[in-house]
Amino acid sequence: MPSIDQIREAAKVRFSDVAFAIGSTPKALRLWLDRGLIPLDSDGADGWRLFTTYDVAVLALARKMADFGIAVDQAGQIASTIVGLVKAGSFVERYFIGKMLIIKRDETLSYSIDNDIGHLTTPALVIPIHDVIVNAIDRARANRYPETAKAHRDAKEKVKEMEDLILKDIAKMKKET
Repeated sequence: MPSIDQIREAAKVRFSDVAFAIGSTPKALRLWLDRGLIPLDSDGADGWRLFTTYDVAVLALARKMADFGIAVDQAGQIASTIVGLVKAGSFVERYFIGKMLIIKRDETLSYSIDNDIGHLTTPALVIPIHDVIVNAIDRARANRYPETAKAHRDAKEKVKEMEDLILKDIAKMKKET
């Protein structure tokens, strides 16, 4: 049975895998980190930087916001605050299922997290937090462990096939009644 430290170490992700996972170039990611624009847990004090799932989640959200024109340092602060809500939890990606990051820009930049965007009356940037985080974490793992990623994709396809069959059966039963 592996120890907690061994499990934590195995969960760490390399720099190149994180750059790939968030859709960034290694040069851009290194620039963000060297300038301290995004607060992270990993420090790379020994010259090598390994990232936690928390770090990948923060970087993925910050990258998505930066893609929409939000300054990287602001995006990093917002992402760090949001992901920090569940930092103590072990499954960052599960906490954000169905939640949206809503960013409004008037004189200042404001944000909120909500499950429903139907109440929005002014233009806002809406980012599905769960999708961004899970996609980045999956991409980081897939880049490092391609055989595991293939098995994971195959399992997802099987689940999707089963869900489709169940939905067809439900629709068929509704027609019969």
